[in-house]
Amino acid sequence: MKKIFLYIAFVAGIVSLQSCLHEEDDLFDTPAAQRIEETVKADRLLLESASNGWKFEYYYGDEYDYGGVNFLLKFKDGKVTATGETTVLLDLEPGQTSTSSYDIVTDKGPVLSFNTYNDILHELAQPYQSDVDGYYGDYEFVIQKTTNDSIYMKGKKWGNKVLLTRLPDDVNWTEYMNSVIGTSYDVLTDYVGTVNGAEATAELDVNYNWFSVEVGEDYEEMPFIFTTTGIKLREPMTINGKEFQFLDYSVETRQLSVVGDPSISFTAQIPDGWLPFDFFAGTYNFRYNYGTFPVTLVPDKAHQRYLMRGLNDKYDVVLDYSRAKGTLEWCSQSLGTDDSGINVWLCAWAIGDGGSLTWSTSAGAYLVWNGSETNPVFTLTDNRRYDSTFHTDSFIFWGLSGGSSAGAYAGTDWYAFGVNNYRMSYITSLTKTGN
Repeated sequence: MKKIFLYIAFVAGIVSLQSCLHEEDDLFDTPAAQRIEETVKADRLLLESASNGWKFEYYYGDEYDYGGVNFLLKFKDGKVTATGETTVLLDLEPGQTSTSSYDIVTDKGPVLSFNTYNDILHELAQPYQSDVDGYYGDYEFVIQKTTNDSIYMKGKKWGNKVLLTRLPDDVNWTEYMNSVIGTSYDVLTDYVGTVNGAEATAELDVNYNWFSVEVGEDYEEMPFIFTTTGIKLREPMTINGKEFQFLDYSVETRQLSVVGDPSISFTAQIPDGWLPFDFFAGTYNFRYNYGTFPVTLVPDKAHQRYLMRGLNDKYDVVLDYSRAKGTLEWCSQSLGTDDSGINVWLCAWAIGDGGSLTWSTSAGAYLVWNGSETNPVFTLTDNRRYDSTFHTDSFIFWGLSGGSSAGAYAGTDWYAFGVNNYRMSYITSLTKTGN
């Protein structure tokens, strides 16, 4: 009897298997290669169907370390035209475009490939001699899901999830990018507020585009992109029982808030001596141990740093703007390479602490304002980002060869004008003389 039961079960299993196989044949009666080809064709048609292009929410960095930036893309006849926030970092005007080729290739599914170099799109995926991974950006993206207005993808190499959304026809590219970049200029970094009735602190890291919130022992952080009105988190954040993804920023009230939900609001905290970025532009008398001479502080297009011109025609000295502190930071930096191949550095120097120096780019000093808007004077104070026993009070010209010290730099044509010395000792002040 047991044998008969097993036989019946075996036959029933075969019949069931044949039925399943028949259903599978019906489901996949189109060859796999043809299905992929049809998907690729449909994706290409979708990309080129957007008459005003797409907004590209692009995240980069290992595990999203660098947050996200916005690009605008338009696909037509196998070409892609791009602009984005990175134009200001490339010394281009906001809205300036670059055109190159694109393709949709197959690799176990459709992959959007920006297959020829694009000045704007490839900047974050570029390898460097000192770091072959660069900014951990991708230029090939696996297409995971599409709708008529959205294309969900992830980077083929680094796996960061990115999103294309169709742009309305009435969006002007240059105005849109100017608005996004304007938001990034306006926001501050440190906030206090409330989330669902509880006191909260928040931070916008505008260098790496990460947002963090702390409510009691509850802490959450998330990468973000800037929008025309504030920020958009990569995905919704939940803290103290509240979920949100979009925060708007008000320049007038200096508040970050969730539209329509007054239970989530953060107000920027402004430290003493804080100054807006534009305040620093102008001419100065630069004074240190060997005398006084004129320099000019010129803002870069990204509103992230100033170039100090006037020390020497061969180079500009870079001073980074600290949004949190509202001042400029002068750190060790490479000035360029001379004719003999020596890399010329202006290194942070701590004469008062025994005369040690370093080419660590974290070592340096902040400019400290005297509080006068009519007669601004700035002195230097150590930034405390390098070593507790090292206090920058001076800078020194130093040579590096192959990344190692080559000693005090002896090429006098690289020294500050009028000073035949590699020492820039005891910098006293920068006094503003004009706008």
